[in-house]
Order: sequence, then C-alpha cells, then structure tokens
Amino acid sequence: MRSLAEEVIKLLAQGETNASCIQHLRFILAGGAQLNQPVLAPELARYNIALWPHYGQTELAGPALVGGLPGNLHAMRVVPDARWLLVNEDGSEAEDEGELVLLGMRCATRGYLGDVAASQRLTGGFALPTSERFHTGDVFRRLQKNTKGVTEWLTHVCRRDDLLVHSTGEMTNPLPIEEALHGKCSQYVVRLCVLGRQRTHPFVVLE
Repeated sequence: MRSLAEEVIKLLAQGETNASCIQHLRFILAGGAQLNQPVLAPELARYNIALWPHYGQTELAGPALVGGLPGNLHAMRVVPDARWLLVNEDGSEAEDEGELVLLGMRCATRGYLGDVAASQRLTGGFALPTSERFHTGDVFRRLQKNTKGVTEWLTHVCRRDDLLVHSTGEMTNPLPIEEALHGKCSQYVVRLCVLGRQRTHPFVVLE
C-alpha cells in the first residue's frame, strides 16, 4: 500500500497539477504510517525534496517526535524540552527497545472525560496527570548510529498491544513475520495479519 507522500509525489511528477509545481516543492512532513524508504528515496533525491517523518497522538495535541536524520526516513527525535524513557512490559526501564513514555510534555490530556481506566492506562498506573507521564502504547527502538551531538534517535517498531506474548513471558513482534509471509505468497494474498494476544495459539488472517 502506498503512503500519501508517495501518491503526492507521483501525481505531481505525472503533471496532475501545474507542471512547475513539483519544482517548487522542497519539504514534506509526513506521519500516520511507515514510509517506504526504498521507493521514496530515489524520488526525493530526483526532485531535491526533504521529507521528515513525525509522530504524535490526538491526546498530545501535536507532534512529539520529528525526523531530520539525513538518509533515514524512519528515525525521529523527541521535541526539545521534553524528557522520555523506554519501558518494558513490567514497567522497568528498557535499554534499547520498549514502550515510549513521555515525561513533562505538558500538553497531554488528563484522561478521557474522567475515565479512570483510561487515565491509568495513559499514565501506567502512576498517580500523576498525563501531562507529567504519558504512556504512548507504542514500542520504539534506539537507533544505534553515530551522529554528531547528543541527540538520541528512535525508530517506531509497533504498537505495544501488537506484540505476541508467549506463555514464557517472552514477546515477539509479528510485523517481520507478516512481511516474510507476504513476501512468499504475495501473488496469492493481498494482505495478512498475525494474531495471538490472549490466545492459546497464534493464527494468520489472510485476504
């Protein structure tokens, strides 16, 4: 499935608008879906367009992470003056990969219309307002890349509730499995989804 960024560049390049329009396009800020770097990178270079990914949620009233790492359409960094950490399923701090928790964003909502369960989920059960501690529900990974300065770059892995939890407590990200399966049977299958959370056995839904 093409991202909106891919479709916009394609339409402009095909002359769907004024022929000179794409020559004036210099920057795209994209969010809501993973970007297809192998497809987009050549087109961006061809037309000299900078594309930054960004990440945010409705509850945050704006972006919390933005891109800008040259040559990488997935890496993002937390906005200035916001603190963050990655946590494991049990709430302990994770080193390389875990749920992104934003600290002191100040713009996060206090909950959903007084819904106690929602507030506890958004704060990880802590007795704090979501403006102080906000659990995004998304798993991120630290990008192990030597870059200038002290900026730490993160890449989105999946939603926390997308992880398959084994009876041993180990967790598996189903996205690489889905990509591998689809690569083997793409001529027969439009899309597929691996499910298994709170189920005895995982299964695959095919279309």
